[in-house]
Amino acid sequence: MWSLLAECRKLRTALVPGTSAVPLYQFFKHDKVGRIIGRGKAVECADDADAVKKAKERAKGHTIIEIWDMGRRVAVIEGKAKK
Repeated sequence: MWSLLAECRKLRTALVPGTSAVPLYQFFKHDKVGRIIGRGKAVECADDADAVKKAKERAKGHTIIEIWDMGRRVAVIEGKAKK
């Protein structure tokens, strides 16, 4: 099991020339009732905190973004309604 997880982690990283591997997180947008809309978007993030920061920047209006690192849900970010 752990060797499979290690292989999956290798697949989820993107090698950037001159740097180390950068993890790819999946961002999924939800509709108003909580269903996922379309495909997830792969976003390069240094770590979980960076992924949350980037999701908050993308969450606009009533948008909900769910962040995944492989099979682990990192966070659910809710956008703030515009006043």
